[in-house]
Amino acid sequence: MQLINLTLDKKHPGEITLSQQVDITNKVIVLIDDVANSGKTILYSLKPFLEYHPKKIQTLALVERTHKIFPVNLDYKGLSVATTIQEHIFVEVKDEDIMGAYLT
Repeated sequence: MQLINLTLDKKHPGEITLSQQVDITNKVIVLIDDVANSGKTILYSLKPFLEYHPKKIQTLALVERTHKIFPVNLDYKGLSVATTIQEHIFVEVKDEDIMGAYLT
């Protein structure tokens, strides 16, 4: 298993960069997000991987909000939460440890 970090501006996801270039042809890719809110981050995160021919792309989120705007269905989710559009979920991470998830 190889970990690749992806960087994008969530408000204006024009340029998406990967921490390293690697050939993912015929590989299984799992996109991981802390909170699946609108689905926009996961949808735009697919872009650099589509330049190759992966065997499969799956999605995982620690917390899923149930009112996505974009057509993204998660393959794996830690917790599914019904929230209002005004509420926000914050996942606190310290070093590489997840400290908690908070609804504000």
